[in-house]
Amino acid sequence: MLPLVTASAAVAPQLAVEPVPFAMDATNQAAWWNPVAEHDGATYFAFDAPADEENLHEVHIAKRTDTGEWTVGCLRAGDGSCVRYNDDIGHHQPSIAVDGRGHIHAFVSMHGHGWRYYRSDEPGSVTTLTNHSAEMPDTDGGVTYPTTTSTPTGDVYLIARVASAETGASPSGRLYRWDVDTSTWTRVAVFAHEPGYAIYPDQLQADRRGQVHILWEWADGSASGIRHLGSYLVYQPEHDRFVGAGGLPVRVPVTTEAPADVVYQPLEGEESKDDGTSSVDPGIQSAKLVLLDPAVRPGAVAYRYRPEPGALFQVRWAQWDGRRWVRETIYSGAMETEAAIGATYHDRVARVYYTFKPPMCDPGSTERGGLFLAEKEVSLRPVRTDAGWTVSLLEDESAILRLATTTRDDGTDVLYLAAPNIDDPPASRLYYATLPRTEDSAEGSADVLASASAAEDETNWAYAADVMVSSALTPQSGGTCLVDGNRTDRNSRWISARGDLTPTATIQLAQPVDVDRVEVYSGYFTDSRAIVRAFTVELLVDGLWQPVASVTDNTRNPVVVDVAGSAPADQVRLVLTDPSGYEGGSDLARVFEVEVYGSRVP
Repeated sequence: MLPLVTASAAVAPQLAVEPVPFAMDATNQAAWWNPVAEHDGATYFAFDAPADEENLHEVHIAKRTDTGEWTVGCLRAGDGSCVRYNDDIGHHQPSIAVDGRGHIHAFVSMHGHGWRYYRSDEPGSVTTLTNHSAEMPDTDGGVTYPTTTSTPTGDVYLIARVASAETGASPSGRLYRWDVDTSTWTRVAVFAHEPGYAIYPDQLQADRRGQVHILWEWADGSASGIRHLGSYLVYQPEHDRFVGAGGLPVRVPVTTEAPADVVYQPLEGEESKDDGTSSVDPGIQSAKLVLLDPAVRPGAVAYRYRPEPGALFQVRWAQWDGRRWVRETIYSGAMETEAAIGATYHDRVARVYYTFKPPMCDPGSTERGGLFLAEKEVSLRPVRTDAGWTVSLLEDESAILRLATTTRDDGTDVLYLAAPNIDDPPASRLYYATLPRTEDSAEGSADVLASASAAEDETNWAYAADVMVSSALTPQSGGTCLVDGNRTDRNSRWISARGDLTPTATIQLAQPVDVDRVEVYSGYFTDSRAIVRAFTVELLVDGLWQPVASVTDNTRNPVVVDVAGSAPADQVRLVLTDPSGYEGGSDLARVFEVEVYGSRVP
């Protein structure tokens, strides 16, 4: 069981809040949809708006230019009128995405319904969204909880819970793709399904390589307020395959018996996945994903978790450390968080947003309602400490209960903040907010954004492994820098100590591997003298070190060493016989990364 801790309070960063100048319906409240998108300098907000009849709503999309000008439009029926749908709190919120050509895609107001899909006829236009539902695959299915993302190539991906005859009575999790070049939708896969269980999509994001990261939960039966087995998959379009956080292929559809690297939050304590659709058992409710630099890394997850029946929800963080999911508690206090959470990451700093209702009838309480932010500099090799999160109160006057986030390239977070008011519906408001990173972190981000990424298409068995080096120039330049996935960041290098004439680095693999090749990234900026000149590669086979390759007179970065045909090994050692092209006290090893590729021994 994780310890119960509350992070310390801090001075609030400068949040800029701007009311969206259009009416929002009081039913616009949920935690698992994607109502915000940015494209070509503009921000798009999708929301349920009041209709002219009770218990109905329209769906509007507002556009804000980079100069602060707002326009709005509704989804259009064939006769040009605004489409109206029945209210359904927590289920009928819209998700949007903008493709590479600027067309807006909106999936709206579905809770077991057939597709309700609209697309703008003109790029960037919020006034020309018309019905394109007939273009979707699986037109016989009932769709719930659609959520979206756009890729760097301009495609759009969608996940949703879909019930159809194909998968029987239990709804499945399905992944769809919009090909921007052919302007067509296809179903990629049923990524999760098990009879007797339903999936709850949380989020999906595309990284800079176009991989699609998927987040969801499981519920017993057809529906439950509390879910279990928080789960994570990565779809690799280039190979048309799914992998877990550990990078190994995963057969889909996955079930509740998925591999450990797929499940970021396993069953805990008295928790049971067979909870009889209870809403009080231990379990999850709402989760959001962040992608860590470099982009190929597994994501981290911020989520709400109830540790025991009747307890308050905690705010938790789960991160893959190369071998397992490491979990820690961000908030576990005396107030109940709302069923909404946001998470972002930039320049090594993670942000998690969450909200509370203001306390009632307790003037002596020291807890405050409002929008809160927890921040922490995140190590790419996490150790569970439940410490280091700094908590700030961002806003406590606007009754913010629901939120969504996205992050710009400069690290500025854009927040969609909803303040629904069922008791006084006209008082419901939607806010646009921005929260920049500090000036220092924005300046430091260039190294991270420019960094190459490790293990793009294969499993790098050295990633996050235990490393022993013969020496290190400083505590910050030790062996862990060799296996953190960063090939180019000058702040993430192993640098040997002065006087160490033959530096060595020994990498302990998690399991025996038939090693095919070893890649070594070394140097410093464009100075070719800093590249490793000569070294040998040795493998520990049956307890004995065996030299399998040597490199001399090297001027390449990276240098790829072929060692195919060697026996299975569980350790790899580099012996640097000429650490660099420098002489004297500057002749040090300067190695960004060592990567080991090959086949896992059965």
